[in-house]
Amino acid sequence: MPKKRGKKKREEMELPANVRRGLLAHSEGLSWIESAKVANLTPHAMRQWRKHPDAENFINHAINSSLEESFGSPEQPTPALAKYFIKNFIGWTKY
Repeated sequence: MPKKRGKKKREEMELPANVRRGLLAHSEGLSWIESAKVANLTPHAMRQWRKHPDAENFINHAINSSLEESFGSPEQPTPALAKYFIKNFIGWTKY
C-alpha cells in the first residue's frame, strides 16, 4: 500500500511536547483554558488534543506519579509502622 501524503490525523500522531505540558498542567489542577495557555494552544485546539487516545492515560499517569511522590509508596513504611503500633499500643516488646 502506498504511503499516504499529507499530515497525519491527530489520533495517529504522538502527543507533542507542548500538548504534554498542557496535559501535565491540567493534572496539577489548572483549568483546560489555563492548560491551553501553558501549551501555547487555543482552548479549542486543547479540547481537540484531550480527545486523543493517549491523553487520558497521560493525565492519569501524571496524577498517580504525583500522588506517589507526595505520599510515598504504601509498601515502604508498613513494617516500621506495624512495629511501632505493636510496641506502643499493644504492649508487646519483643519486636
